[in-house]
Amino acid sequence: MYATIDTTHTFSLRAGLGNTNCVSCMEDSMVVGNTVTCIPRCLDNEYLIQNSPGEYSCERCHADCNGCTGPTQNDCTACRSFYTIVDGERRCQSQCSGNLYATVDGECLSCDPRCIGCSGITNLDCISCSSSSVLMGNAMCVTSCPSGQVYDTNTEGCIADP
Repeated sequence: MYATIDTTHTFSLRAGLGNTNCVSCMEDSMVVGNTVTCIPRCLDNEYLIQNSPGEYSCERCHADCNGCTGPTQNDCTACRSFYTIVDGERRCQSQCSGNLYATVDGECLSCDPRCIGCSGITNLDCISCSSSSVLMGNAMCVTSCPSGQVYDTNTEGCIADP
């Protein structure tokens, strides 16, 4: 049995006529199937592909992944930073963009519809307000000023009615 490994992590593991005739596998490979078939063991941030019968290589995961089963953000088994759930699937991303905020565990969730940018889920966590809302206090967006207050165009928020 021998293994050839180049800098692109391409492996060819054979004993006899192919990698299915192995007695055991080398330390950097793993066994698959009922017969002893040796294939390369990829690094944590790589996935295994079969180039041709008996020829395998390890390819790098998408940059937003921290482990994967394929090349895209949708193939991640773990995320490097942040993620969203799209159609029930986890999709990794480098940041929470658009009108999203990051939870403690790295999930990107939508801000309250009254917000433009936020630090949390409610209208009390807004960075600024949508055109249909007004800012009240430092971070609260409301659809109208409460009784006894008016909207001030200078401060772009609610103030006491003079």
